[in-house]
Amino acid sequence: MLAAFPLALYLEVRSECEPHVIAVVTGEGVRLPNAVVLAESLDGVSAGDDGWVGDGSIEIGGLCVGVRRWWDPAPALAPADPARLASAPAALAGIRAASPRQPGLD
Repeated sequence: MLAAFPLALYLEVRSECEPHVIAVVTGEGVRLPNAVVLAESLDGVSAGDDGWVGDGSIEIGGLCVGVRRWWDPAPALAPADPARLASAPAALAGIRAASPRQPGLD
């Protein structure tokens, strides 16, 4: 476990390729794209505890969680229309020119 807070804990999962981080959060915590959301509080865990992740569950300290469903936070996007993309640079230039905030360095 990398860190433990009242509303969330962060787990480092080591694999052959690279480590990954999984957030385990209560219903009151921020629901990050890499989060497992719990219906109950986070009791019986502290930073530095060893745990196990696999086969649809997470076990750490006195906590055992079964993961019931998966969701992909990336929205489904339709194919890009080349004609609409071709007009985008001119539209963005007009928006930028009309803005009182000018990007970039003088």
